[in-house]
Amino acid sequence: MLAQAARTSATIGKIKMNDLKCPHCYSAVPWGAKVCTGCQAEVDYGAPNIAMLAVLVATLFAGFWVSSTFGSEMAGVIVGMVLFIAGFALLAKVFAHRAMFHRQYRTK
Repeated sequence: MLAQAARTSATIGKIKMNDLKCPHCYSAVPWGAKVCTGCQAEVDYGAPNIAMLAVLVATLFAGFWVSSTFGSEMAGVIVGMVLFIAGFALLAKVFAHRAMFHRQYRTK
């Protein structure tokens, strides 16, 4: 089950300002932790994999389009590389505060 965590904005009880709140067990999880101490849910940070794949595909298409339109393979490579770097920098900035909790529920 996927659930997006929200950062707390004030100190409430034992939860500090930079802590996350686990959506599964509601425990305070410090920013940067890999696992929730309450329910053992895994915590992932940053851009989702599908967003990174979308940037990669878009830059490949842009590079091929520039290469075929202007007849210069080098121009396509340069445009593709510049867009690739810019796209990943943008993803890093947009998803800087994203934390996703992943937990598998096992039944017997």
